[in-house]
Amino acid sequence: MTSLNCENVLLLFERISHHSDHSGYDRLAGYLGQRPRFSPRLRDFPGFDHFARILKGASGMAWYGGFETELSAALEMMRSGPRLYHFLYGENDYRFTYLVPWRKQKKILATFHTPPAVFERVMRKVQHLKYLDAAVVVSTTQLRALSSFLGEDRVHFVPHGIDTSFFVPGGMQVDRRENACLCVGHHLRDFSMLCEVASVLRKENASVKLLLVDKVFFQDQNSDAADYYVKRFRDLGNVDLCLGMEEDELLRAYQTMTVLILPLRDTTANNSLLEAMACGLPIVVSDVGGIRDYLDDESAVLVPPGDVRQMAESVLSLLDSPARRRRIGQNSRERALRYDWNVVARQMKRVYENLLNSR
Repeated sequence: MTSLNCENVLLLFERISHHSDHSGYDRLAGYLGQRPRFSPRLRDFPGFDHFARILKGASGMAWYGGFETELSAALEMMRSGPRLYHFLYGENDYRFTYLVPWRKQKKILATFHTPPAVFERVMRKVQHLKYLDAAVVVSTTQLRALSSFLGEDRVHFVPHGIDTSFFVPGGMQVDRRENACLCVGHHLRDFSMLCEVASVLRKENASVKLLLVDKVFFQDQNSDAADYYVKRFRDLGNVDLCLGMEEDELLRAYQTMTVLILPLRDTTANNSLLEAMACGLPIVVSDVGGIRDYLDDESAVLVPPGDVRQMAESVLSLLDSPARRRRIGQNSRERALRYDWNVVARQMKRVYENLLNSR
């Protein structure tokens, strides 16, 4: 087996706007020795938007927005570019590339991020998946679904990474605030459960406050749902919604808040979870989906899905036990080091090497 030449690999992605500079799956590119490659502004060409709408309608993919990404890949292939094309967001950007007539002797790989139930909903057409040379998943819960299209030998679990040199504990000089709980993000969060947990916390200890940080809160759900939750937060009196927080401020929150509360409906990998882990912030999280790919009972408090009372009691128990919080936070930080991007990049390189050396 030859060593990997990164010039043989092209990572394809659109940067997700609400991810901070040190967050997001596309951070992988830098750890693989790739500088961001910017294609010409294809969307500025006449007719681009029209064709993009047609392809989105034909894609059968609820989240498809990859016309520019796939067109860039096709142009690279035509120029006899890299031998391996890795779509970092398979549910968003990979759909039509397998039809490119000059893709002969090119390898196509895609990473998928959604839990099986969500995958079935957003990927209404899946025939293109069988033309992938391999797929990467970020949770073992996804293996069965992708293997049904590709076979077990072509689906690889490589965990999501985290920048453990940026997301770090605050150190001895930083004191954590008392009774200050944090929740970050929106995707697959159970906001109804969050409100119920906050209600229990208010009744049991009026000094407990919860900060919800979500830059795209009003974009992720319809206006009626957003208005409903904003009213509930206001009526509860112990939940603050923050719609804008710079990355350094968010880091400071991870370093100084007491507990991360993460009620989830489902999940595979989770950026907020990994960031909190790397900062040694004690975590109370719903035991759903791929959580146990990243955490165990020693590094977090795992709560049965939908169990409001147990989540609230777990938070209150942690708030009353500084020694337990320190122990869980230390274990969480140690587990985060397993998912440092340098470690994950080495695992991904092995996938690339096997794929490039296969026939």
